[in-house]
Amino acid sequence: MNRSESNQVLEAPLRDDTSFKQVITLISIYITIQDRIIDNKELQIIYNYNSNWQELQNEINNIFSDSPDKIPFQKLIKELANAPKEIIHEAYQLFLEVIYSDGYYDKDEKEIIKKIRQEIHIDQAEFLQLENKIANNIKLYGEKEDKWSDDLKIGFYSFMEKLSPHKENTFSQKKKEILLNGSKFVKKIKEISEYAHYDLTLAEQTVEKSSNRISSLLDNLSSNVNKLQNAKRKDEDLNVFIDKLQKIVEENAIEQLEENIEVLNKKRRSVDYFTISFLGRTKAGKSTLHSIITKEGDDAIGVGKVRTTRFNRVYNWDNLRIIDTPGIGAPNGQSDVDIAASIVDESDLICYVVTNDAIQETEFSFLAEIKKKNKPVLILLNVKENIENERRRALFLKDPLKWKNRTDNKTIQGHIDRINEYMTKYYSNNFYKVIPVMLLAAKISENESDEETKELLYTASNIDEFLTNLKESVFDNGHLRKSQNIIDGSNVRLNSIHESFNEQQETVTTIIKKLKKERESFLKFLDSSNPKYRKRLTGIVDTQLFKLKKLAKDFAINNYELNQREAEIRWKTELKNSGHQKVLDDKIKYEFESIQSDIKNRLEESLDNFQLFFNNISFNLKTTSTFNSRRATEITGTLIGAAGSIIGFFGLVSNPVGWGIAALGIVVMLSSRLFKSKDRRIKEAQEKVEESLLKGINQLEKQYKNAITKELNGMIKNYRKAVDSNMGDLIDNASEINKLLSNELSSGKKQIDNLNKAIVLRVLQHTNHLKFEKDIFKTLKEDNSILQVIRDFSSNKITLSSNYKFNQKTINTISELIQVDFQTTTNQK
Repeated sequence: MNRSESNQVLEAPLRDDTSFKQVITLISIYITIQDRIIDNKELQIIYNYNSNWQELQNEINNIFSDSPDKIPFQKLIKELANAPKEIIHEAYQLFLEVIYSDGYYDKDEKEIIKKIRQEIHIDQAEFLQLENKIANNIKLYGEKEDKWSDDLKIGFYSFMEKLSPHKENTFSQKKKEILLNGSKFVKKIKEISEYAHYDLTLAEQTVEKSSNRISSLLDNLSSNVNKLQNAKRKDEDLNVFIDKLQKIVEENAIEQLEENIEVLNKKRRSVDYFTISFLGRTKAGKSTLHSIITKEGDDAIGVGKVRTTRFNRVYNWDNLRIIDTPGIGAPNGQSDVDIAASIVDESDLICYVVTNDAIQETEFSFLAEIKKKNKPVLILLNVKENIENERRRALFLKDPLKWKNRTDNKTIQGHIDRINEYMTKYYSNNFYKVIPVMLLAAKISENESDEETKELLYTASNIDEFLTNLKESVFDNGHLRKSQNIIDGSNVRLNSIHESFNEQQETVTTIIKKLKKERESFLKFLDSSNPKYRKRLTGIVDTQLFKLKKLAKDFAINNYELNQREAEIRWKTELKNSGHQKVLDDKIKYEFESIQSDIKNRLEESLDNFQLFFNNISFNLKTTSTFNSRRATEITGTLIGAAGSIIGFFGLVSNPVGWGIAALGIVVMLSSRLFKSKDRRIKEAQEKVEESLLKGINQLEKQYKNAITKELNGMIKNYRKAVDSNMGDLIDNASEINKLLSNELSSGKKQIDNLNKAIVLRVLQHTNHLKFEKDIFKTLKEDNSILQVIRDFSSNKITLSSNYKFNQKTINTISELIQVDFQTTTNQK
């Protein structure tokens, strides 16, 4: 059905079942992509429901590719709302069957059902009954007949292996084929799932505890902000800084919380399966590989010709869940890292497909992201050779494995060496395999009618080595791989949270240290500057009063004969006319202002230093730092009010009483005139007048200097108090944030250690060093054989201290299995 045809159906009221079936089909397609995955099990259910789904192929493709021509979801819902009750019941049954087909009800699927139910009514009891019925009848695994003959054959081939060593490979291969392709393999997948559910419960509880702590951290941060805002002392600038500092921690916490939820959802979705993800650049051969594995054509699930970079595709192969990602590097597609991130948390094994004609370093750089999650990787080297031409194919079939075995200048070893070089750089270990295949040979063999040629082509492809390797890995090590995905995958996530908060805690600690350093530096400056400032101020007094003393001497020489009243009047006139008081007051005022400016500049320098530091720390505020010269202005102006103190100082020393001191006792000094020569009497009179004036001037000097000391000390004290209070508040609030982060780090470390122990327990169980049931909880609580597990995530190393002894072969095997440098120390009793 083309666009115009489908619109014609929707533009007219729907009355027949066929039209409603089309609408229900398209709504189901929308439901399918809610979890951002196109799952062939879901599509098969939809297409079984509507056998004429091909009529809607264009509309389905439009939805898959998010075309602007797609029929809007809301329009489809409104059309279905007009359907009869039995049709609505039929629709909900299909919707729920699609949702539950993979055994997991995704949160986004719940959300879309919620939206549908808001528009299309169904009785709550009817809906729940329908949901329970479907949920309880999920069939996760394809059944294979459990033949008694399989057990008999396995026993026979095992016996013959021992009896006929020269034919060991033959009997071993036959036994392997039964184990990997029959009911035993299905049983193994079910066993892996049973173990996985216990591991998931442990991971869920641990991650949920982490989420609860993060939520508590957010609450405490919010409480911290409220305390600051409700404080009696209001400082908007301080509030802004603390608020932004806390916002940084909050944003990180919220991000970690959301990722916790996402990781758990992916673990839940994949818990019942062993999941293998195929990654590779566009045209690397993933589509061909899909066709070979499933034995189906490209259009088997209705999306083969849809060019979309939006969704991963999921299909099942012998009860293995395969995720086929969009081609890396496709035009307008996701980045390598984004594609890897979309599948890494639900993948138990990652298969990366590369081609011999395009092995470049850029193809491998994204694997560093895979390595962070400690995921096992298998490299599939697809060797391309033109064998589609019949003559070339005939020549190729004369020696079909020459491409793989040749040692001349066309050997594939050079390609493998280059892969190893890039893997060493980005994957950081050698615990992986490179399997060469020729996918085109396997693809051509599917359509070959001649059985001998068909067999030669399939053998030449080497695809069996790859497929057998995959299944062997699952059969032999599936339990441990799955535990690694769930337990260790969750632990890698928790460690990422731990490192994130640790980085922030270190940054906040550095901020606190810097604040304390700048505060102490400034206070030290104030203390060391006080004597210097006092010397500068008193120096002004000394200089100006020295001139006043000279004036007093001249006054005594010229006015010694005056009586007291006349002398006081004339002296006051002399003082006024000389301008000494104004000059001295102006100079002291100017010096105080200069001192204030000096302090302000020093404070601005201190805060500028902190601003420069703050702008260069490992995270930024995303806005301009609140530490700027405005804070210095506030402190020097609004908070200190030092200029008012200076005014008070001049009010104290610049008044008649203050300067009147210099005029006291003049008459007394002129009262003695008897028994002296005239010159002697004059000299003594002048000296007495000068002495009396100097006495007053000295008292004035003392008064000035005492006032200066008092006011300077008061000003310095106010500066100390304001700076200490403001920076102290910053330090206190930052310290509170630091405390919250420290508590999270302490609790988080214990949980990480617990999961480290859990994965080591699974390792010991796998290597038969320790025997316990599937439930890991009891063993985790009661086991005393593991003394310590030291995990270095950055260097990908685990060191186990235990009561067990390991030979080097076992250590190497464990290292290869869990993709970690595994080391042990044995407790010597």
